[in-house]
This record gives sequence, structure tokens and C-alpha cells, in this order.
Amino acid sequence: MHRVARELRRPVVAILAAIIVGAPLVLLVLLPGLADPVSVSTSRDPAIAIRALKADLIERLSSAPRVVILGGSRATRFDPAYITARTGSSAFNAAVFGARPEDEWAFVNLLHSRFPNAHFRFVWVIHADEFGGRTPAKVLLEDPLLSQYFPPTFVTQWSNRLDVTSQSFPLIAQAQDMVIAPNGQTLHSPMDVRVHSEPLARRVKATIDTSLKSYASLPAQLRPERRRYFAKTLALMKSRGDKVVVVMAPLQPAYLAAVRDHGWSVRHRLVVDYVRGLQTRFGFRFLDLSRAASIGASPNGFYDGIHLRASTSRLVIDKILKIYPRALR
Repeated sequence: MHRVARELRRPVVAILAAIIVGAPLVLLVLLPGLADPVSVSTSRDPAIAIRALKADLIERLSSAPRVVILGGSRATRFDPAYITARTGSSAFNAAVFGARPEDEWAFVNLLHSRFPNAHFRFVWVIHADEFGGRTPAKVLLEDPLLSQYFPPTFVTQWSNRLDVTSQSFPLIAQAQDMVIAPNGQTLHSPMDVRVHSEPLARRVKATIDTSLKSYASLPAQLRPERRRYFAKTLALMKSRGDKVVVVMAPLQPAYLAAVRDHGWSVRHRLVVDYVRGLQTRFGFRFLDLSRAASIGASPNGFYDGIHLRASTSRLVIDKILKIYPRALR
């Protein structure tokens, strides 16, 4: 399967190195053997680009990373180099914006297809809204390198409903104002731009408003498809001899105070109870770090109410290693 998957890409060898600010959907890539970046243009949607890029970077890895970060946008700043410095283990960040359990299923399958003899250590960063959403991500179905891990009936059903046209993406495609290192860590994104244009309080309030609106209009529930792929992914990890730490991501204190009693707590409790109920069956470790104080994080260690800066991500790794010293080795 791995050989077939690799043939889906155009044979462009490229690693993202820098960014052109203000040039829509343009990136710079560094070609092996060249000292200077080479500009490449792409017209694809950023949400598609992030998944295609991470999949391509996995395809380009010369050896299996020992530790892999999974999760959504809250996990994109976890630094593989910091994990290596703390543990001696090689690492890769496979987190993508807007991730759902279906995304993790695809990426874990891809990693095991790419490195069939590897036993990974996964840090899976989740949150209280992990199991919401009515449909799989359209962009996941559009990439044949990732959609191949779903039943054809699943892909066909949702592709028809979401108006998906399967297409083969070129290696390394990235959106404006995004810089992602070869190890998968997001180095720069539009959130960094907002840091310089808006005060933290305004950024936090924007996420509070978005969450409160969502909680007021959507019921608190764990959707069956999200639960199914979460459990399927854990079962796959266990069957392949992987070790897993599932982490509830910390939240900015002002954000948590504002949403706690307005829909967040009931969702948080549903997720915590569900995840803990799976621990005996799948043998993973679980840490609820929702409170920033649980890791000693500063209120300024967030881009807004929910997105961790690299400094806060390092504190999460430190906490994991304090509680489970051998988990990432």
C-alpha cells in the first residue's frame, strides 16, 4: 500500500524554508543541493494544503520518528526538537488545523504504511469539542493519499454529499503566511500576525464569542462517527505496539472562566468520561490539562483562548515527562 500511496504525488522534492508575506498563496521551498530558496505558487485552499503538506513530509522522512504529535491547531506548535532534547527520541508534528478523529486515523495509518516496523510514541492532543461536527473534513476526502484508508463506501457517500472531487496534490503546498518546518512544527501562521495587530484580550474575546455562539446553538454530544474513529485509531495503535498519551489541551484562563458554565463543562465531562472509559481496553495514558495552572502556563502563553504558543506546548511535554517519565522514550 505504501508503494502505491507514494505514486500519487508528483515527483517534486521540496522542503519548506521561508515565506513571502503579502503574496497570496505563494511559498518558498528549499531544494536539496541549492543554497537559495525557490519560489513555487499554489492556488489550493489552506485547509487542504496543511493536510497535503503533512502527508508529504511524512512521505519524505528518511527514518521513522519515535514520537509523533497528533491533534488539531492547538497542537501545531509542539516542537519536535524540544522533545528530542528532553528525551533523545526523534519526533514529528503531524497535527493539522481542524483535526477530527478521522484525520488521526488517516495519519496513523500513513505512518505505519510508511514505516511498517516502527513502534511509535503518540501524544494525541484533544479538547472538549473533539467529537463534534456533523461531517468528515471535506479536505481529508480530497487527498487520495489520506482518503485511501477509509472504506470506498465511506468516501463515496461523503464525497457525493460534500461535492468532493478527488485529486492528486503535488509535494509541498502551503498557504500564505504559513511556515512549517520539515519536522512538521508550525513556525509561523496568521495567528502570529494577529499578535502584533490585536491585544491578547481582544483575541481571547473573539474565541469566547465563537464558542458561546456554538454552545448555544449545538447540543452537547459525542457524535458516533467521531467516537468510532477515535476508538479505531486507538485499536490500531495498540495492535501495532505503539504507546499513547492522550492530553486534554490547556485553555487560556480568561477564556475558560468565560465558557466554563455556559456549555464547556458539560462537553468537557462527556469527553473525559468517554476517554477514561476506553483506557482499560486500549491501555493508553490520559492527562486532563485543561486548566492552564495544571502546567504552570502563563495567560500570555496563548495566541487566543484556545491556541497554545510554543512555550506552553513545551510545558505540556514537561508535564507528560514528569508524570510518565518513560512515555516518550
